[in-house]
Amino acid sequence: MIGLVQAAIAVGGLLGAVVAPRLQGRMRLATLATTITLAGALLFGAEALLVPSPLVAAPVALALLLVPAANGALVAVVLRSAPEEMRGRVISTVVMAATALAALAPLIAGLITQHMSGAWAVGAFAATTAVAAVLCLVLPGFRHAESPASVPG
Repeated sequence: MIGLVQAAIAVGGLLGAVVAPRLQGRMRLATLATTITLAGALLFGAEALLVPSPLVAAPVALALLLVPAANGALVAVVLRSAPEEMRGRVISTVVMAATALAALAPLIAGLITQHMSGAWAVGAFAATTAVAAVLCLVLPGFRHAESPASVPG
């Protein structure tokens, strides 16, 4: 099951990388992030109901289709917003924070799975993603973030 889900993650990310340039030119960061978090909350909620079926791989792949486009748009906006002399430090800080959180995610999921179940772990991830969707909708600074298309190449 873990191998199937890992393969779905890879396929979703790869297909997302193929469509990312088209999406970035057409969608603002706020739209991409709101869409990915809302879709992620729904898809991961559906996945929690499918555990331990092999069908859990499908929602994961679908949820990851927008990740490369959103990630690229976010980095573009962060770079555009940071003063030129601070860009290296800003990106290093963002990468360090993202790496630290990425390292915590499997630990937290493992603890939830150990003490509750895999369905609870996926459900917790769906709930966290739903909170992120709400933040995307209500934070004014995020809602009005510039489009990646306006960032000079």
